[in-house]
Formats: sequence, structure tokens, C-alpha cells
Amino acid sequence: HNMKNETMFGSLKTFATVQGFKAYAEHPFFYIYTKNHVYKYEIFSYHTTPVDSYIYDGFYGEDGYDTYVRLSEADFDVQLDSLGEERYTVYFSDGVVSKAHGGVITKNGIAVKEGTNALLPIDTTDTVFMAYSADGKDGAWNIPDARFTSADVYEVTASGNLFVKTVNIVNGKVDLSVKAGGALAIKGKKA
Repeated sequence: HNMKNETMFGSLKTFATVQGFKAYAEHPFFYIYTKNHVYKYEIFSYHTTPVDSYIYDGFYGEDGYDTYVRLSEADFDVQLDSLGEERYTVYFSDGVVSKAHGGVITKNGIAVKEGTNALLPIDTTDTVFMAYSADGKDGAWNIPDARFTSADVYEVTASGNLFVKTVNIVNGKVDLSVKAGGALAIKGKKA
């Protein structure tokens, strides 16, 4: 549903931008309206699927559906613990855990999102991250799985990224000062 005109779910790809982080922090839910019910869902992850993925293959009958579900589960290995209405925990095979209660997302036991503060990878190599804070945050941020010991920090602005400074990554943490409603890009440097 990644429509070029950003209808349906096409706008989800903006989550890797400042506007997307801000929108997510302020509105982490979406709704589906049916004739008899309104369903509320929290967005806790998104995945861009290549156009040649099996996910776009049709399935036919119960056997086809069962195969489709098995393939999907193998890709994502998601487990859901329901704790009642709007309270659940989702476990992913890559160590990411999302908890609807408290707005916390962890990776390998380390918080990467708490409330409206988030420092998340924006590429698949764990070398580029984005820090966003709705209210502003000054201090240590967790940066799990970083494959570098220093990084260049850029302020993300409408006119482009502006270099701020080079920082050290120590014990999986980085000291950053993020303005309210602002974002910083963190680009790891090769050792």
C-alpha cells in the first residue's frame, strides 16, 4: 500500500524524517472505521517491502493462506502478549520489544523510545540514527548495536542537515541536546 501519492499507507515512509518522528510522537495511533466498529491501532514499527517480495503473491485456499502466514512469521518472528485493552507487548526476532503501556520500545533490553523521546536507526546497517524529542531532552541517550565509537551529529532542518559536532559513543550511550520538536541525525564514523 505504498502509493506514490502517499494515500493509504504510503505516508508511513516519512517516519524516517523529522516530520515523521514528530507526527509519530504526537499521534502514534491510526483508526479503521467499519460499519459496526472503530478499531484503534498503535504504530510501533514499519517495514518497506521490495516490489518483488513473496508478500505480494496471492494465496489460494486454506493451504495457500497457511503457507503465507508461515512465511510471514519466519520473516518477522513476532510474538504478542495481550495484557488487556491497549496494553500489550510485542517481541521481534531482532531483539526489539514494543510495549503499548508506557510508550516504551527497547532493543536487546535497552530503551530506544520512552514517551516522546526516541533514538532509532534509520538505515539497515545501524550506522545512521535519528534522535527526536517532542519536549526537548539534554543528556545521555541509548544507542544500542552501534557499530562505531564516534559519530558526527547534524541538526535536521528544513533546509538540510547542519553539522553540529563529533561525539563519542561510550558504553552504548551518546550525550545529546535535542531541542523541543527538534531532531538530530547521528552518523557513525568508521573506526
